[in-house]
Amino acid sequence: MVGVHLVGGALGAVSLGFLAAYPLVSGQRKGLFYGGGVAQLGVQALGPVAVGLYSFTIAWILAKIIDKTMGFRVSEEDEVTGVDLTQHAETAYDFGSIHLGHTPGHAVTDADREVADQDAESVIGAR
Repeated sequence: MVGVHLVGGALGAVSLGFLAAYPLVSGQRKGLFYGGGVAQLGVQALGPVAVGLYSFTIAWILAKIIDKTMGFRVSEEDEVTGVDLTQHAETAYDFGSIHLGHTPGHAVTDADREVADQDAESVIGAR
């Protein structure tokens, strides 16, 4: 996202300040490389700066609203257990386990693990 939208957009906008040449449209400013001076470059550099400040301000306001209403953090217990289990009902990078019958949003209990182990054994034994 950042590499394409932020870097690509800013580079494209600023490069117009260097490369702008409108041969078919009269009255347009030319870029620095076409004798237009630094005026167009300044205008083109101001665009990404203004958009960046606006985006940061709106994101900060929305983040404060979310933090005050529902919060960004999960409980400490969920962090210790692992949010991949407590929030998504799956394990990250654990390709050998099967977690069947688990309700998303709840911690996996020893009983859940026992059922998953039994199910895995029955699948392996059926081969």
